[in-house]
Amino acid sequence: MEHTAIPATKPILFLSHKCGQLEVTWIKDNNVEAIHIEVDRDDGNGFQFLTISSIPNYTDLAALTSKGTWKYRGVYLVRREKIGEWSDVVSISV
Repeated sequence: MEHTAIPATKPILFLSHKCGQLEVTWIKDNNVEAIHIEVDRDDGNGFQFLTISSIPNYTDLAALTSKGTWKYRGVYLVRREKIGEWSDVVSISV
């Protein structure tokens, strides 16, 4: 079986407030199936798994009761495997 080379890619994330929630906007590269997103809610636990999303974009449904600076990062997935580089960390004040 021949494997097609998958170019290393780096997702770009954008954050915005939308209807009392945070929206993580990301651009789907044609060579990937989904994105693995992690969040750091400024609670001392560091980055934690948030979701795997195959359709841009993702609304974080967590209540905005924890004040601070929330940070997000993502990495593309192909066949459930992380590929390429992690996105730059993006942050937003809540």
